[in-house]
Order: sequence, then C-alpha cells, then structure tokens
Amino acid sequence: MHRRGAGIVQDSDTREPDLTAVGVTRQGEERSDRHVREPHRIVGEHDARTISAQAREQFREAARIDPVLPEAHIWLARVNAGIIAYGWSSNIDADRVEGLKAGLEAIRLDDRNAYSHYGLAIISVYSGAFEQAARAAERAIELSHSFALGYLVLGMARLYSGNAAGAI
Repeated sequence: MHRRGAGIVQDSDTREPDLTAVGVTRQGEERSDRHVREPHRIVGEHDARTISAQAREQFREAARIDPVLPEAHIWLARVNAGIIAYGWSSNIDADRVEGLKAGLEAIRLDDRNAYSHYGLAIISVYSGAFEQAARAAERAIELSHSFALGYLVLGMARLYSGNAAGAI
C-alpha cells in the first residue's frame, strides 16, 4: 500500500492520478482552508466567501481534468457544505445537489477513504439528510477509528435530527 492524497491506495490500483488535477485540488484545499488557518489575514466575510467560491471552481476544474480523482470530489462536497453552512449560497438547492453528487462519487471512487464518507456526511447534514449523514459518518469512523471529523459530523447528524443525547 502507499499513500495518495487523503486516502490509502492498494498496490493493485495502478492508475496514476493526473498531476495537473492533483495540483489544482491541492491549490483548492489551500484556498478552502485559508479562512480557518489564517483568519487574521482575511478582511471580512466577503473575502472568505470569495475564497470558498474560488476553491469550489478549482475542485470543479480538477474533477473535469481527472474525473476519477476522489480528492476532487471529496473537496467539492466539503466546500459546498461550507458554503451552505455559512449562508453564502446563492442557490442552496443546486449547491446541495452538486455536493451530494460529489460525495457519492467520492465514495464510488474510493470507498476505503474515510474522507470520502466524511464528504458525503457533511453535505448530507447541510442538506437535511440526517440518516444518510449518520451512516456515512459511521462508515468513516469504521474506516479510521480516530477520525475526529467523523465523530464531529456524526454528532451533528444526531443533534440536528433531534437526538441530542445520541450526539454526546
């Protein structure tokens, strides 16, 4: 086995990812995480919203370049969830659909990657699909028992579905 992006790839997986798509995905990751890592450098909500929209375009581009690169779809699901969560969406239905499709595609491409399941879980939470979110989060945790994001989104799914006690 060897490491590729956010997941583990078996040696039998011989296809090499398109390096341009990988690079575009990494640039999008950096951009997407910027408002979390460097909030002191972001002037206001408009800047964070713009950064997220630009990151989303990079993930879309990476998925166009290399449609079977799981990381592009994982991040596309994640960034759509963030855009919805922060109230920055100008078309919530379209963002939900795009995010859910991306999350499902990420799992189809790499079912062994906890981040694939997390991507579906987080967009499912912000789409109101709490049972689907909980199942995806549980699968992420099953794949990686110490996966903090899996536990976070599982708690969110349970809390938002009205099961506060189960969220603890």
